Amino acid sequence: MTFCFDDGPVLCLEFRVRGSMTIKMKMRTLFTCILISGCSSLLAQSYTLDNDLSTIAFAIRNFGVTVKGEFQDAGGELVLNEEDPTTSSFKAYVQAASIATGIGLRDKHLREDAYLDVKHFQKITITSRQVSRENNKWSATVWVTIKDVTRDLSIDFELDKKERGCTFTSTFKLNRLDFNVGANSFTLADDVIVTLKVVGVEKPRLP
Repeated sequence: MTFCFDDGPVLCLEFRVRGSMTIKMKMRTLFTCILISGCSSLLAQSYTLDNDLSTIAFAIRNFGVTVKGEFQDAGGELVLNEEDPTTSSFKAYVQAASIATGIGLRDKHLREDAYLDVKHFQKITITSRQVSRENNKWSATVWVTIKDVTRDLSIDFELDKKERGCTFTSTFKLNRLDFNVGANSFTLADDVIVTLKVVGVEKPRLP
């Protein structure tokens, strides 16, 4: 009895010491993770898309001629962290009905069901899944949604930071048939060249 009584508290004391050390180590690790995460958040800056200064343009070949147009109503946000680019993100959209090619009848035709179907699908969106940077070259894997179709796309882009703002520029190609925009055609090309020049206005940091 005496042996069991003496040994019990010793073992209990050993357990408590080890348990305390384990708890302290876990707490220290947790604190470090929170600190790193907090610092990363502090280094990130958010921007709001300025529709008046931004250009969302496209070009497509039709009857051997390049037809150019743009979407005149856009919005979105960009979160930029140059210290840890992988935590950067962006999401932008255009109002599909704001398409403008310079010819009203053509714009009306493109808004119809066979093309953009703006009555049922008001927005076209692009959302980042993953952002990376190698030297000064930025790239991203994004989701592009047109009508009821979402596709993965890899794009390269450039960022130009200025005082209280930034400019995001990118040119990439997508296939309109992948998004059920129009049908097979001998006169209208499948590939659409999209050019983005997005100007972001710095959002105030939260206190």
